[in-house]
Amino acid sequence: MDQEGMVVAHLTDELIQSGEQLTIYLDNKMIIKASMWILERESNSWKFVIGTPEVTTKGPRKIYSTVQAALEKNHSISGITLSDIAVVSMVSPIISLMKVAISTGKAIQRLRFTRTTINGFFVEDALIYRMQ
Repeated sequence: MDQEGMVVAHLTDELIQSGEQLTIYLDNKMIIKASMWILERESNSWKFVIGTPEVTTKGPRKIYSTVQAALEKNHSISGITLSDIAVVSMVSPIISLMKVAISTGKAIQRLRFTRTTINGFFVEDALIYRMQ
């Protein structure tokens, strides 16, 4: 439970592994500059955020289509549905905020940010795989 008495959604090992596998798989399909799980405080649910400049050049519909195909073809990715995913440009507020705090380069890592404030914005919980 958090300090307000609300049960906080747990990021399962299955989702952690699947998020990493999805990032690796999509690396062969598009430019992935950022990928992470972030806990949305309002809905108390986890959102997998993919940051790519291709949202701007190809449009979000094309990117979501590529992600959906990846979810259908790669059986090592389980527990994630398209509704769990947000594809965003590299100038989106969440990407801009996280880039202030972390840079992983191209490598995939598992960096956890819990109850952290970045430039005045409170991050309840996040697991970052990549932030370039």
